[in-house]
Amino acid sequence: MAYMKQNVNFVLLFFIILASVTILGSTVYYQLTLKDLSGKYNDALVEMDTINKSLGSKLRRLADVRSELELKSERETELSGQFTEIKSTKEELEKDKSYLQGELNSAKLTISTTKTELANAQQDIAALQTDLANARKTLLKLDDDLEECEDDLHDCQEQLD
Repeated sequence: MAYMKQNVNFVLLFFIILASVTILGSTVYYQLTLKDLSGKYNDALVEMDTINKSLGSKLRRLADVRSELELKSERETELSGQFTEIKSTKEELEKDKSYLQGELNSAKLTISTTKTELANAQQDIAALQTDLANARKTLLKLDDDLEECEDDLHDCQEQLD
């Protein structure tokens, strides 16, 4: 019996050692697996944080692009309104220009006609001044002749007296 007790103790010791080695192996295996999973989890967290930062950056960029697009759209609308206003102003100015060009041509024609009339009037004035000068000469001559005749008359009357 002592042999059996000793065999049973060895078998029991063998099972205890086997259970201890199995528990120890399982513990080491699970610890390594947990460490590997923990590393992968930390890597996944870091990657997720990087993705979140990148996503935040891209969302901010998207918001910036959206605001720029809205600003450009507002500017385009404003510029379109200004373009329409300027175009209508340009058309009005072209109409005014055409009208004023007609007025200018009419004024030039009037000026030309007036200059011609002025030149004719100046010629008439020159002719009248010439006639006036001739009439004055004639008047002076006639005055001289009259004086001469009066002198002659006066001489004649003195001779008669």
